[in-house]
Order: sequence, then structure tokens, then C-alpha cells
Amino acid sequence: MSEKQKVVIKRSSRIKTTDIYQAAYLLARGAVIEDLELVKELDKDVCIVILSGESVLSDQQAYINNQALIEPVLYQKAINRIKDIVFKAVSQMKKYSYHGGLQ
Repeated sequence: MSEKQKVVIKRSSRIKTTDIYQAAYLLARGAVIEDLELVKELDKDVCIVILSGESVLSDQQAYINNQALIEPVLYQKAINRIKDIVFKAVSQMKKYSYHGGLQ
């Protein structure tokens, strides 16, 4: 006789944020950066970070409710990574728009 195998499908939630410190916290907690959206708001470049993960919604709530606990060195590394990704994306957007798009 064969044993029945149980298949568990874990759903991944997605969130969007413009707060790089929140994004860093979520990244340090295991979220994955899925995408970036670059928009202009009142003549200011804004980067929206889209993250996903199994616990991203509960981690976001912990952050919003000032209940977020994280190891400081891990958080600092995540902040540096997010800043690097966002600043490179904004720089690329400026470069692209300055040159009038693809030629």
C-alpha cells in the first residue's frame, strides 16, 4: 500500500511601500523584493518597493505597531541593500528620461 502524501501550498502575500526602513525590516525578516515602481510625485522621484513573503503582512503590522524586533546588524545590512537598490533604480530612471528613452 502506498501512503497518501499531503501537499501544502503556502500562499505568499504582497505589499507595497515607499518607506525604505519598513522595506529593510521586511527584507531582513525574509521577504523578497519582487519589483520596484518608479513614479513622479510633485516633481519628486518616488520608488515603491513591492515585497512578498509568507509572513510579510504580519511583519508589516508588527512594524507599523512599533512591535518590530530585529537583530541590529541584520537590519543595517538590509537598509544598505534597500538603499543601494532604490538609488540605482532612481538613477537609471533619471538617466533613461534624460536621454529621451531608448534610441
